[in-house]
Amino acid sequence: MHFCEGNTCLVAFLLSLPGVLDCWSVTYTPQSICAMRGSSVTMGCSYSYPNRVTVTETFWHEQGTWEDLSKKDKYKDRVKFLGNTVNNCSMKMEGLRESDSGEYQFKFITNYSGGRYSGSPGVTLSVSTLQVVMSPPTVTEGQRVTLTCNHIQPCPANANPTYIWYQDRKLVSNQHTMRDNPLILNSVSSKDSGNYSCALSGHKDYPSPAVTLVVRYAPRNVSVSLSPSGNIVEGDSVTLTCSSDANPPATTYTWFKMKRAETFQMEGSGWRNQITNISSEFSGHYHCEAKNDIGASNSSAVLVDVHYPPKNTSASFSPSGNTVDGDSVTLTCSSDANPPVHNCTWYKKTGSDSILIATWNSSSFLLASGNGGLYYCVAHNEYGSHKSSEIEVPFAGVPGGLFAVLGIIPVVALIVVLVFACRSRRGASTKSTSETVGDGQRDDASPVDEDMSAVPRTSDQAQRVDSGDEGGILYASVQFKAKSKDKAPDSPTMQPQVQEKEEDVDYASVQFRSPSCAVNQTEDNTAIYSTVNKARK
Repeated sequence: MHFCEGNTCLVAFLLSLPGVLDCWSVTYTPQSICAMRGSSVTMGCSYSYPNRVTVTETFWHEQGTWEDLSKKDKYKDRVKFLGNTVNNCSMKMEGLRESDSGEYQFKFITNYSGGRYSGSPGVTLSVSTLQVVMSPPTVTEGQRVTLTCNHIQPCPANANPTYIWYQDRKLVSNQHTMRDNPLILNSVSSKDSGNYSCALSGHKDYPSPAVTLVVRYAPRNVSVSLSPSGNIVEGDSVTLTCSSDANPPATTYTWFKMKRAETFQMEGSGWRNQITNISSEFSGHYHCEAKNDIGASNSSAVLVDVHYPPKNTSASFSPSGNTVDGDSVTLTCSSDANPPVHNCTWYKKTGSDSILIATWNSSSFLLASGNGGLYYCVAHNEYGSHKSSEIEVPFAGVPGGLFAVLGIIPVVALIVVLVFACRSRRGASTKSTSETVGDGQRDDASPVDEDMSAVPRTSDQAQRVDSGDEGGILYASVQFKAKSKDKAPDSPTMQPQVQEKEEDVDYASVQFRSPSCAVNQTEDNTAIYSTVNKARK
């Protein structure tokens, strides 16, 4: 017997008949599911309803609420209906979370009033979660840390689980650790810092939430940088920056300057030190100390080399004191400059003018003799120039070779030669008190002429004397008389006795020009003769 469709009263009557409701059903396979956090599950489902009933709507909902899962923000884009409007009602849920644990049911609605059905009880989902526990929670370099993988809401199928470990998503070891067998890191270092997670063996794609291992350590790799880089010129601004690797970061910085083997602590404790309008006084080696609550460490030194033009320029000469013609002096120009002076310019002061005398790239200059006067120098480098004060270089003007010649004559003989030579030139007529003038001799004969009459001469020498051409040859006679009873005669009549004692006469000859006396250019200047009479023993 068929009833016309659309007769809702008849449908309601039929639904109320015993056994008709058996045509309405929902079947879940399986009814209980346990899965790992992050994984996906498929809830198998089929449903049935009476003939001539059309299904108009299907959806899954949580137990206790009739809201479609696909319309809830919690499940959006994670729930996919795999069934149809005929008999398949399967559903897939992806990216499982701990909060997804619970009971889920399928419901369908037909075209008849009151023709709706929800399969109850539904599918029970248990989301199993792994959790890493770290002990101690705060670790300092060198300490031991223990990581344990705990299984929250374990699935019955995983009664004896094994685990694998990851550091920053990289496998720590191929070795599996058994339950309650934690990962132990002895004497941790900064390289052990990172995010650690564990996973069930066979489910490596669904690891536990990561826990971060932070290893604390004192500052290291401390360094100082200089800005701007390159040459630093006096007047510039310079910034020194102290950097370090530390955990926790360094909080205190101390700056030091080393100059001439001495170290000074600078003001300020920041990681950045700025020097404005820098001067040469700031040149030196700088380093910093970085410190946190674990320890401290020093940086290596960085050189701050301040460039500046010459200053404190001075001129000097050596040897000091008076110099004489024939000598030379060394002029030296000294200056404080960075980079060092590359050349110096020397000037001689002449009245109100200055004459350039030399330019050279050495600090010293050799000045020839006879160039006394006022001098100064100018030092140059690539940043500027600086003038020294004036110095006076004196020259006495005395011939330097004179003393070398005179040094070979005994002092006494030298004095005698000079005195008698000058008297001979001026025609002195002084006679010795011990001299006896013979008949026919001139009264103005000099003592030198008289004494030399007793000296044996060569024929050539006698000719020079007789001719009067003896202007350049000076003669002197010195007698040393013995302390005897018989005195040597000093009268002209006794001179032959002196000749007989010729073996007691010594001769000496030295060439000399008297600076105070005029010298005949035609005379023979080859020798000076002196006679010394020694007493016999």
